[in-house]
Amino acid sequence: SPRPPPHSWPRIPGPARRPPEIGIGLTGFGLLFTFLGVLFLFDRTLLGMGNLLFLAGVPMIIGLQKTGRFFFQRRKVRGTACFLLGVILVFIGWSFIGLIIEGFGFLN
Repeated sequence: SPRPPPHSWPRIPGPARRPPEIGIGLTGFGLLFTFLGVLFLFDRTLLGMGNLLFLAGVPMIIGLQKTGRFFFQRRKVRGTACFLLGVILVFIGWSFIGLIIEGFGFLN
C-alpha cells in the first residue's frame, strides 16, 4: 500500500520550529516597554523588561544561529559588547547610563 503524501502527515509541534510572529510580538513589546521606560524617566523595571523581550524576540525571528553570527562578527564586536554592557547596567539599576551605552552599541 502506498504512503499518503507528505502534506497529509500530522505536524508535531516542537521547540525547533517557532513561528516568526511570536518573535515579532516579543520584539515589538520589547520596543514598547523600552519606550515606556524612557517615557517614565528611565524606569529600570520597564527598561529591563524591554531588554529581555527584545533579546528573546530577535532569535525567534531570524533564528538562533543567524543571531549569533550577526552579533558576534569580528567587525561588530565593539557594538555587541557595548549593547550587552548596557543591558547589564540597566539590570543592576543604572538605567540612564545603560541606555546610553546600549544606544552607542546599537549604532555601531
